Amino acid sequence: VGVLGDLASQRNTVAFVGSLSYAPNEYAATYFMQEIAPLARREGVAVRFRVAGKGATARLREIANACRVELIEDFDQLDYVVHDSVLAVPLFHGSGTRLKILEAMAIGVPVIATSKGLEGISARDGIEAIYAEDEVEFVEAIQVLTSNLGLANEISVAAHELVSREYSVRSLAPRLLETCETLIAARL
Repeated sequence: VGVLGDLASQRNTVAFVGSLSYAPNEYAATYFMQEIAPLARREGVAVRFRVAGKGATARLREIANACRVELIEDFDQLDYVVHDSVLAVPLFHGSGTRLKILEAMAIGVPVIATSKGLEGISARDGIEAIYAEDEVEFVEAIQVLTSNLGLANEISVAAHELVSREYSVRSLAPRLLETCETLIAARL
């Protein structure tokens, strides 16, 4: 993980990023657009909402349009999509490594996610990420991070340090080497 770049001078976008052809991500994107975005608007949170990912169905495109959520289906770099954002990850089922979360943390984007979304990532609530389990908690966290840039930046820095310490190639390589050596020794 490289050096943390300039932190955003404002957080005026909330983004969800993921492969939209994967059913748990499609559900999360739908929840983000139909539950979180409308509630945030009703609560007077003045941010843009963005969903980014390949594989959007016609139904997702219709939902994005109806909910006034920007949909980006083709992008090369995550930082293009989330540079001024808070990343929201309302993931309720599915499995796998949450690489988009780690990537966002590495580039200084604060993350709000369900415990399922942060599964396998050792982020502490309120320190490296904010945990939210329903649309009310998501909107509360969005309000806090978009109105308190100091806190958003503290979480961003702490998350970047977490990724550097626990998930970078530099930190993982010795553990991988040790595992390989143990496996080789066990076969001898």
